[in-house]
Amino acid sequence: MGRYILKTILLVVFLINLTGSFVFAQSIEDLGIDKEILRDGDELDIHAIIMNPTEEVIYLQYLIMHSGGIGPAISDAIEISPNTFEKIGIYKTIINEDFRNGDYSVLIRLTDEMQNNIYDSQNLTFIVEGLPEDFQFDIIFNKKIFLKDEKINLDYTSEVSSPEITATLTYPSGKSEDLEIPSTLELDEVGTYVVDVGASKEGYKTVQVSKQFGIIEQEANIKGKSSVAEVSEGKDTEAKEIRLWPWIVAAIIALAITFFIYMKIRNNY
Repeated sequence: MGRYILKTILLVVFLINLTGSFVFAQSIEDLGIDKEILRDGDELDIHAIIMNPTEEVIYLQYLIMHSGGIGPAISDAIEISPNTFEKIGIYKTIINEDFRNGDYSVLIRLTDEMQNNIYDSQNLTFIVEGLPEDFQFDIIFNKKIFLKDEKINLDYTSEVSSPEITATLTYPSGKSEDLEIPSTLELDEVGTYVVDVGASKEGYKTVQVSKQFGIIEQEANIKGKSSVAEVSEGKDTEAKEIRLWPWIVAAIIALAITFFIYMKIRNNY
């Protein structure tokens, strides 16, 4: 009977200790978010109830990322003081164009300072929708350098059909004027031109593109090329002549020697 009572007491003590280790361990009691579906202008507010009944400082680490890996991930660590049992604000911001439409995951965990021990971890998800989408847009030239009064074909490529386009052409002198795209230009002011373009469409973000092209004098360009070619050709011809002279002299000497030997042998006979 005494042995049975002793076993019962030991079992009760063990259960008390086991229960205490769960109740008083560092833990995340609740991870929450005010709204699970968010749109442009809504507040994102992530919070949790954290318990740290120990005399040690612990850390709450969090990671917020798009499920498709789009855009930058958000991560940081929050210091949790000893003997803490309170609601902690983890991350708060306003949904804007820095976010992307789609599912987001929030991962949090409690660790020691050196991250050797992970005491608890939780996760949740939320959805962002209704934000303007990105789209690919660019302006294209048939080349980068043009002669005076040469036709310049200016066009664009776009991932979406019929975007609304506003464009400005800035001259080398600094003068600016509105520009239609696509268009064909003929310009006579020598120098560097800048084309600034904005493309937009409902439901998409506005795209800004800036590109440069140059206008040069036709005569100067042609003479420069001709002069270089002539000089290069002259140098090549001179080099070839210098290389051939030793062979010509050697051939003449060989012929002379052969003729001299032939005549000597002929006279002997």
